[in-house]
Amino acid sequence: MVGPYGCGMPRLVLWDVDHTLIENAGVSKEIYAAAFRALTGDRARHLAQTDGRTDPEIMADLLRLHDAPAYPWATVQQALELAGAKHHGPLAERGAVLPGVREIVAELADAVGVVQTVVTGNIRANAEVKLDALGLRSCFDLDVGGYGSDGDQRSRLVEFAITRSAAKYGAAYSRAATVVIGDTPRDIQAGRDNDVRVLAVATGDHSAAELRDAGANFVVSSLTDVTAALRFVLPWTRPPGRRRTRTAHAQRPSTARGVRLDGLDVPSGCGLLVLRTRRMEGTEHMARATRPSTINKPSLTADEAVRRWHTTAVRELLLHTPADGLCRVCGAAWPCLTCQRAEFALGSQ
Repeated sequence: MVGPYGCGMPRLVLWDVDHTLIENAGVSKEIYAAAFRALTGDRARHLAQTDGRTDPEIMADLLRLHDAPAYPWATVQQALELAGAKHHGPLAERGAVLPGVREIVAELADAVGVVQTVVTGNIRANAEVKLDALGLRSCFDLDVGGYGSDGDQRSRLVEFAITRSAAKYGAAYSRAATVVIGDTPRDIQAGRDNDVRVLAVATGDHSAAELRDAGANFVVSSLTDVTAALRFVLPWTRPPGRRRTRTAHAQRPSTARGVRLDGLDVPSGCGLLVLRTRRMEGTEHMARATRPSTINKPSLTADEAVRRWHTTAVRELLLHTPADGLCRVCGAAWPCLTCQRAEFALGSQ
């Protein structure tokens, strides 16, 4: 089925697992403790410190904290896999899918061109256990994900996922088409290290302010605002149930001599173009500017004319700005040329 967000443009969505997709209710720390006991024969006296780190990092620190010897990674991974498999039941019983996740995952699954997978510090086997226990496993292509079993640096896991997705689905699934969704500064840094956009959700141990300070492009307190999250992930889309409408024709300018727009001489008889950004929190942002193709400036290339028109339309001709002066998408000072969700409708006089 092709939902209202289906547009056919490629988008790779990389989800974190714990505290982003699911709440593990302490089961993750129990898995690390069980793996530690399997390795050393002793009960762990300290809890594993996770906070967006990878399993190799977590287990190495846990062993070091107890003055235990270092074990080969293959041995540690095997212990983690056995412990994870034993905790499938407790996770299914005590864990939960976080609010809004099922709705967003379902909308993205219906959108043409969208690939969803996970980038997580968990080894792949345990990521599969967690998603399967809570009924999410079938929603993702786990073959193209990035896992703690791939390496100990989270930034590399994002790189692995992008490389695998491009190899399976095509080169269009590149960094430019990728969005990371996570709940920790490490998720954000991994995205930034790979030049991809990051949606941060404050459903873990970090506040929205901390995530914003860490450099996330867009921060939400939870994923219950399904429309806002989808608008960020798929910026070319419209919300469910909303029809695309024509913008009313603009009125003819009163001057017969034309106007001068950002250094460009504009004849009075040309058509007008209305830039209508998407409705954000009930505010409609409008801007009017002259259609680029009719700009009377032969020395400018078409690309230069469009760029100068767009900049002027947004910077100088915006009629209504957000009350707090901040972009509703990324939190940057308005107008934000990068994050605007614009539709273009040509009108004539």
